[in-house]
Order: sequence, then structure tokens, then C-alpha cells
Amino acid sequence: MKKKPAVNRELVYRFARGAIALGCPEAAAAAVICFEWLQRPENVLAGCITWQDYRPDAFPHALKIEHHKTGVQVWHPLEEETAEGVVTF
Repeated sequence: MKKKPAVNRELVYRFARGAIALGCPEAAAAAVICFEWLQRPENVLAGCITWQDYRPDAFPHALKIEHHKTGVQVWHPLEEETAEGVVTF
């Protein structure tokens, strides 16, 4: 098996901006979700993360992620308050 080279944030966002420019925002979102939230493409494309999981009323500063192999659900923070102000992830 060949090793697959890892991508970095710069490459992911370059791809996302290009996908948006070409009228494919869904591909851009899938790439960013996979990279930032460590999700597998097949789980994102299968709809395992939905808009209802993003900043719901009960958790306005988080995203619900389900680990599909174990079924464990976790709330991933999207921002944090610090002494310097709010830091968004």
C-alpha cells in the first residue's frame, strides 16, 4: 500500500475556495468538515452531520459529532472565550 500524503489547512481552504468559485459549495463544505472535524468523507457524504447538528439552540457554540464506529456523540466547541476575547475555531 502506498502512503497518502497529508494535506494541510492551506490546501484544504484553497480547494474549498476553488470549489465555491466553480459553484460547488457542497464539495467545499465536505472538504472543510473532513479536515477540521476529523470526519471521513463517506460519513459526511452520507449525511451523518446535518445542519441540525451545527449550533443548535441547546448548544449554540458547538457541533455534534458522532463517532460512527462506537456510536459515541460528542459536542465539539466552535469557539472559546478567553481574556483577549472570543476565539473561533
